[in-house]
Amino acid sequence: MSDIIDVIGCSEKTLKREIKRETWEYLDGSTYKIKPKYSWDVAQRKHDEK
Repeated sequence: MSDIIDVIGCSEKTLKREIKRETWEYLDGSTYKIKPKYSWDVAQRKHDEK
């Protein structure tokens, strides 16, 4: 995670909050298990709409 923080230049708290906010659950069709997934494009769209 520190590599990402170095590249984008934000705090660890900010990065964790962003990931938590924009992570949703989906059903994996190959294993039929619910898994978390982060979607940067959905996060960007929500930000742009605000």
